[in-house]
Amino acid sequence: MATEYQRALHTLQHWISSDTAQQRFDVRTLSETELADIMEATDMRLPAAYYEFIRQIGVGEFFLQYPRQGLFCLYGAAELRQAQHLLAEHLAHEDIHMADEYVMVGVHQSMGDWMGFNLARTDEANFDVYDHAAPVDEYAEIANWRTFEAWVLVVVASDGVASL
Repeated sequence: MATEYQRALHTLQHWISSDTAQQRFDVRTLSETELADIMEATDMRLPAAYYEFIRQIGVGEFFLQYPRQGLFCLYGAAELRQAQHLLAEHLAHEDIHMADEYVMVGVHQSMGDWMGFNLARTDEANFDVYDHAAPVDEYAEIANWRTFEAWVLVVVASDGVASL
């Protein structure tokens, strides 16, 4: 992991540990069993930066003070599996067939946008916060592809405001 990314994670850890009243964060650390469960649910196919984030930081709600801009939630294993199930049901119900393979790891609360990875992309920039109004089969065309690491750096540098 890049040193800059580690610094961002350290800053985020400090903010979370200082937020004893849970006014900005409602985040829980993962046990080794829960981390292994997420790794199993994602077949260990997500970028190392994502696994490092959830290992060091945890899952839950981030930046609660910005409900229209910054509030996002990263899923635990049960929520992750539920999101994948909902996505699969939606694709089947709408009879959508596509080469893209999405793993949704959270939701941005400003508009209910899913956050996740497109595993069909061959480069490392395979993360986005997907537009809730767009059809799933158009996500790849309109996405603002970036690495998870780059997204975290922007989120921390902006104190949670620039998280879309």
